[in-house]
Amino acid sequence: MFCEMWCSDPLFKGIVQGQCQQQQNGTEIHQVWNPLRQLKKPLKKLNKDKYADIHNQQGLARRKLEVVQEMLHKNPRDRDLLDKEQECKETYNRILSSSLSLIK
Repeated sequence: MFCEMWCSDPLFKGIVQGQCQQQQNGTEIHQVWNPLRQLKKPLKKLNKDKYADIHNQQGLARRKLEVVQEMLHKNPRDRDLLDKEQECKETYNRILSSSLSLIK
């Protein structure tokens, strides 16, 4: 049923899969309705905790990336800074993608 949903967020997938693993009783409509109703509260919490301030997160991630890139500009052979830059880029791109998805 709705347990086959695809999403790139592992927290979302974990919440949905956890609900899907619970045994459902009742008529077919109740087997669909009850899990959806029970998902409402944890998904609201996920939205509040992770996505409510997505634009602020985007700004912070961008500033962090810029700082690392400035440090890397001063010392381009530092392997730790190269790794840190790559990590910051991935984080920024993930947050940027989420922000754009919300706008769409």
